[in-house]
Amino acid sequence: MRSRRTTARRVLLVTSALAVIGCKETVGPRRGGPGTPLFSYSASGITVNQVNGSMRESGPLLIKGFNPTNPHHGDAIIATFFWLGSTNIIDSVVDVLTTTPYTRVGNQYHLVEYVTAGGYSMATYVATNIQNFPDPNTDPGQGDILAVGAYLSQPVTDGGVTISSWTGIEDNFTVALGEHRSSSGSGTATTVAQAGPIAAMPMRWSLV
Repeated sequence: MRSRRTTARRVLLVTSALAVIGCKETVGPRRGGPGTPLFSYSASGITVNQVNGSMRESGPLLIKGFNPTNPHHGDAIIATFFWLGSTNIIDSVVDVLTTTPYTRVGNQYHLVEYVTAGGYSMATYVATNIQNFPDPNTDPGQGDILAVGAYLSQPVTDGGVTISSWTGIEDNFTVALGEHRSSSGSGTATTVAQAGPIAAMPMRWSLV
């Protein structure tokens, strides 16, 4: 969100999610930094692959690419969109290649959480087992970059997006998504925030 010097009060919108993947024992979620989703630990490892984001966006589309390096096939993507406004105006979330015009990729993004407070909104979407894009991308300047965007029912004057990809997540979205929650608050200075604790789920076995 854009920093505004006219007020010292900042609204904090936070979401977090828990994903599971097959492993040998039940353990608690690993703690990440502020804004980092909480994942169940896997013996085979769940690791962040790529992270990117953009702020001070406007118009009917909020979009960001994984430049300069695409995620891997089979990764999960978490995309969080935020904008000035108090209603959920996202019509659809899609991924594209950055050709001119954009080329649709076709992975399915699921709404996990939407929260609004203080005149701002934030929505988090998740896609698992992403496919159909160059991996690795050999020429970022020729439309090889995977991007994730939210098409809005009306344009916004201020917004942004953060995207991250994660390796080692269960392919099936219904299995992969565990407990998730959102929260909001405010502060007068730089404030570390999180949505609160999330209980770990029993691990499921998966065959590779």
